[in-house]
Amino acid sequence: MGLREILKNAFQLFVGHGSISDYQPYHNAYPFTKTEYRNAKKEWPNEINNTIRTKFRSKNDVNIYLIRYLRLETGNFIPRARKLDMYYVLNDTDKILNELKFSKHKLICINDANTLDYEEK
Repeated sequence: MGLREILKNAFQLFVGHGSISDYQPYHNAYPFTKTEYRNAKKEWPNEINNTIRTKFRSKNDVNIYLIRYLRLETGNFIPRARKLDMYYVLNDTDKILNELKFSKHKLICINDANTLDYEEK
């Protein structure tokens, strides 16, 4: 990581009052390198191997947030623009249609919701 990235991280910490907004957990795409996966597997071999072996998710499984938070701890990340991506819930039909018409973001995620009656929505 170069000086520019370190300064960006420090600035984000300062303006965010100690928080990094880009590391809030939500669904979307995140670029990771093979090296980051290898490093995580070296650091947590049992946890990762146990997760790989299970057929269904359990409360003991690990996921990509392991690597994301490792990046945060080590300062090995670059905050990205908030306009890059957006997360929507399936019930937000007006917002989704607006997004599709005007393409405000490069990447969107539309996730299901706790909907009881889809005919009503």
